[in-house]
Amino acid sequence: MQRVTSLIAAFLSLSFGFQSWAEDHVARFVDEVQPLLNGKCVSCHGPEKQEGNLRLDSLAAAMAGGDQGPALVPGDTAKSLLVKAISFEDPDLQMPPKLKLSDKEIATLTDWVSAGATWPEPTAVLFEDEPQFLKVLTSGNGKGRIFTEETFRGTSALGIRPLQRDAVKIPNWNFAIREQPQPGQYRYLQLAWKKRGGGSVMIELARDGNWPEAADAKGRYVAGPNTTGWAAASVSDTAPQDWTVATFDLWQDIGDFLLTGIAPTCDGGEEAFFDSIILGPTRESLDAYRPDSGQLASEDAGHSIGDAFTDKRNPIRRIFGGERLDLWSLQKPVRPAVPSGPKHPIDAFIQSKLAEQRLTPASEADRRTLIRRLTFDLTGLPPEVEDVAAFVADDFPDAYENLVTRLLDSPGYGERQARLWLDVVRYADTNGYERDEFRPLAWQFRDYVIRAFNQDKPFDQFIREQIAGDELVDGQPKTTAEADSLIATGYLRLGQWDSTASIFQEEPRLRAEMMADLTNTTASAFLGLTMSCCQCHDHKYDPLSQADHFRLRAFFAGVTSRDDLPISLAHEQAEIDMRNSGIDDQVQSLKAEQAKSDPASSVEQKSRHEELEKQIGELESGKQPPRRAMAATDSGASAPATFVFYQGDFSSPREEVAPGFVSVFSPEAAEIHAPRDSTTGRRLTLANWITSSENPWTARVIVNRIWQQHFGTGLVATPNDLGYTGARPSHPELLDWLAIEFMERGWSIKELHRLIVTSHTYRQTSRHSDSGTAASMIDPDNALLSRQNVRRLDAETLRDGLLAVAGLLQANDGGKPLWPEVPEELLNAQPAILEATEGKDDGRMQGWYTDPVEQTDVRSVFLVRKRCLPIPMLQAFDLPDTTTSCARRDTTVVAPQALMLLNSPEGVRYAQALSDLVVTHQESIDLNDAQLTEKLIDAIFQRALSRNATQEETTLTVEFLQRHRELHAAKSSDDQAVKLAVADLCRAVLNLNEFIYID
Repeated sequence: MQRVTSLIAAFLSLSFGFQSWAEDHVARFVDEVQPLLNGKCVSCHGPEKQEGNLRLDSLAAAMAGGDQGPALVPGDTAKSLLVKAISFEDPDLQMPPKLKLSDKEIATLTDWVSAGATWPEPTAVLFEDEPQFLKVLTSGNGKGRIFTEETFRGTSALGIRPLQRDAVKIPNWNFAIREQPQPGQYRYLQLAWKKRGGGSVMIELARDGNWPEAADAKGRYVAGPNTTGWAAASVSDTAPQDWTVATFDLWQDIGDFLLTGIAPTCDGGEEAFFDSIILGPTRESLDAYRPDSGQLASEDAGHSIGDAFTDKRNPIRRIFGGERLDLWSLQKPVRPAVPSGPKHPIDAFIQSKLAEQRLTPASEADRRTLIRRLTFDLTGLPPEVEDVAAFVADDFPDAYENLVTRLLDSPGYGERQARLWLDVVRYADTNGYERDEFRPLAWQFRDYVIRAFNQDKPFDQFIREQIAGDELVDGQPKTTAEADSLIATGYLRLGQWDSTASIFQEEPRLRAEMMADLTNTTASAFLGLTMSCCQCHDHKYDPLSQADHFRLRAFFAGVTSRDDLPISLAHEQAEIDMRNSGIDDQVQSLKAEQAKSDPASSVEQKSRHEELEKQIGELESGKQPPRRAMAATDSGASAPATFVFYQGDFSSPREEVAPGFVSVFSPEAAEIHAPRDSTTGRRLTLANWITSSENPWTARVIVNRIWQQHFGTGLVATPNDLGYTGARPSHPELLDWLAIEFMERGWSIKELHRLIVTSHTYRQTSRHSDSGTAASMIDPDNALLSRQNVRRLDAETLRDGLLAVAGLLQANDGGKPLWPEVPEELLNAQPAILEATEGKDDGRMQGWYTDPVEQTDVRSVFLVRKRCLPIPMLQAFDLPDTTTSCARRDTTVVAPQALMLLNSPEGVRYAQALSDLVVTHQESIDLNDAQLTEKLIDAIFQRALSRNATQEETTLTVEFLQRHRELHAAKSSDDQAVKLAVADLCRAVLNLNEFIYID
C-alpha cells in the first residue's frame, strides 16, 4: 500500500511538474515569441503576403515552410531555417532584411525553437473590450450596457438586465465547431461570468442560424436556478457572486455545427455580467489567450476601427502588442495650471522646477547684453551703436517691451525667421544630384517665407499654403495673398531632382525618391515624426507602421511639378493680355505683308522680306509673359494609386493604400472632400489635419523650435523627433501650456516670440552671482534654465554681423539669389561646374555665376544655396546640408573657423572695412594722443561688441596698436602704418569670442 501511494504521489508530482512546464512555455510564447513574430515576420509572411511562399502565422504553416524548406523544426535549431535566417550567418538568407534582430530577440526565438516551439493555436475573441459588441445584439427584451469598473480582464465588461440581449445571426459569425479543429475551426468556449441579486446567469448559443428548441438543452448553459422555461445544461446550483471562469466543450455537448449567434441572459435578480468570451480549438489555446492576442470576431462587422488606445482591432495595437502607446507626445496637449509665484507664466513654470532642486534663477542681464541678445535673436543682426546707447539710457518701464515691438516690426525679423524655416524645409536654389542645375524661380519661395513671417501670417495658414496652396485658390489669383498661396507650394518642390533619370529610364525610381523625401520632410518639419524610419519596415521604436509612411505618402500622390504656373493677378494679366494683343495685331499685319512678298523675285523684295522678319522678331520679343512660379498642382480629380513597397523597394509594390493619417489615431482611410473638380483635395485634407487643434504634435513642434531659437536647446532637445528615441521634454507642462496658448493666440509666431523674450527666464544673465556652484553640480547642462545659455552665432548671422559691423551690409528686397566669389580651385573641383565653364552643359545652368563683390554684400539669406558647393565661409561655421530637414544647427569649434575669420579674403576685407569706417569718422589718428586713441578703440568696440573697452582692454589695445605700427613702419609711411595697425586691431576684435557668441 505504501508503495502504491508513493507511485501515485510520484505520478502526480510529475504531472503537475509537466503542467507547470507547459504553462510556462505557453506564457513565454504568448508574452515573448508571438509579439516578435507578429511584429517582425507576419507582415511579409502572413495571411496578406507570403514572400517565398512562406507563412509564419501558425505552427503548421511554419513547419510546412516555403520555397526553401521548413522554417521550423521543433527542437532542432540546426534544421530550422528561421533560426538560420535571423542569425545572419548566411549572406543569402537574412531575415528581417536590412534590420537584424537584437541579440535578445534572436536568443528568444532560438531558445523557443530549441525547447520544442510551443505554439498554441489561435483563439477567436467574441467579446473582450469591444463597445460595438452590444450593438450586434439587436434583439431581446432585456437591457445591456458596457461598463469599465471591476471587470474580469481588460477595460470593459458586459452587463445584461432581465431577460436577455441576443442576435441569432451576427455578421461574420460562422464559427465551425469540430472534434479535431483545423485552422479556423474551434471546439471550446470560455467565458467569465457572475450575477448580482439572485436568480441565474445563462449563455445561449445559436446553431446554424437558429436557437435551440425550448426543450433542447444543447446550446444553453446556466449557473443557478433556471426559471426561463428553456432546457439548459447546469453548470452549478447557484450563480457565482464573483467573477468565475467557465469552459465548455461545445463539440462534446452539441457536435458539429456553425456558431452564428449568442444570447447573454439574466434570469431573475438584478444583473448578469459577462467578460472575456472566447473560442479556442484546444484548452491549451484558451490558457494561452491574452488580451490583444486573439482574432476579434466583430472585426469585419461593418464597424470602423478606432484608435489604438481603445480598439483592439487597431493595427498599431496588434503590430506592437499593445505597447508603445505610453509615448508622451501621443497625448493631446492640455492646458495645465500655472504654478503660483512669478506673474509671467513662463517664469512660474521654470522657477517651480528650479525650486524642486533648491535652485534660484540668475539675475537679469544688463541692458547692453539684453539689446545685443534680443537683436541678434529676432533679426539676426547686431544692434546699431545709437540704438544701444538709447536703450541703455531709456528709464521708462516699458523700454524693453518697446524694443521687442520695434524689432518684431523690422524687416530683418522676417529675414531671420525665414532663414531658420528654410533650414527645416531643406531649401536650396539648385537641383542637387550629379548636375545640380540652378532653379531660376526657387527664390520666390524664399521671398514668400520672408513676407509670411513679416506679416505674421498665422502659422496654421502658413502650413496650409505650403502643403496645399493651389487647392486654396480657384483659378487665376485675384489678390497678392492668393498669389502667395500658389508660390508657397514651392515647398513641394524643394527636394532634390535628378535630371539624368530620364536618360537612364529611371523616372519611377526618381518619383519614388521624391515622394519619400516629401513624406519624410513633412512628417519631421510639421509633426516631429521620424517617418523615414518606417519607409522599409515598421518603426523600430515608435508606434508607426510601414503602412503609415505610405498612407501619408498617398496624400501627395497627385503632386505635379509646375515651372510655368501663372501667378499674375487677374488685373495684371488683363493688362498683359491687352499689351500682347496690340503686339499680335502688328505682327499679323506684318505677316500679311510678308506673305504677299516674293523674296525670290528681286533683291528689293528679298531685302523687304528680311526686314519684315526682323521687325516681327523684335515685336514678338516685346511681348510680356505672365509672372510664373516654381510651384505644384494636382494631377486632376484623381491621383495615381499608392502601394506599400516591400522593404522600401519601389520596384516591389505590394498592397494598395489610401490616404490616411497615422494609424495609432485612425487606421481608416481619410475622408477627403475636394474643393473643386480639378483637384483631389488630398493635400488640403492633410493640411487641415496637421493644423487641427486635435493634432498632438503640430503646435508643440513649432513652439519647441521657437524656444530653441532663444535658448539654444528646445524644451525637447530633438525638434524633429518627438518619439521614443528623441529627448523627453525638460518642462512638459510648460511645453503644453505654450502650445495651447499659441493656438489660442491665433497661431501668431510674433506673439509667441514676445511671450518668450519678455520672460525673466529669457532676460536673465548667463552667469550666476554665486558662481553657480550648486547649479553646475545639480544641473550641469542647464536644462532647468537657472541662467541663460551662451550661444554661438550661426553661419549666416556671423557673416551678416560682420557685414553690418563693417558698414558694408546693403538692403535687399529679395529676388534672384546673388553669387559671391568662390576660390577657383573649388569651382574646378566640381565636375558639373567645370562642364558648364567649358560650355558643355547645354544651357542647363550647372555653373557658378559670380556677381560683383559689392552686390553680394547683402544678408546671407539672399545668397545662392548650391547643393554641390556651399559658400566656403558659411560651410566652415556649420552650414547645414540641404538634402534633409535640419532640426538644429551643429555648433562645432574647430581650427579652420579661426583661420577663416582671421586670414580669409572675406575676413580681411570685413576688418579693413571696419577700420576704414572708424578711421573716417575720427578727426585724426595719433597713437601718441591717449584721448584720441581711446576714442578710436571705443569706436571699434562699440561697433563690434556694443560696449566701450574696459581700462585693462584699453591698455592692452594701445600696446597692440603701438607694436603693430612699428611692424608696419618698416614698409609703409607712418600714416599708413597706423592705418594698418588699426586694421589689425579690427581683425583681432572680430575674432573675439565675445563677438562670435551671444551672451
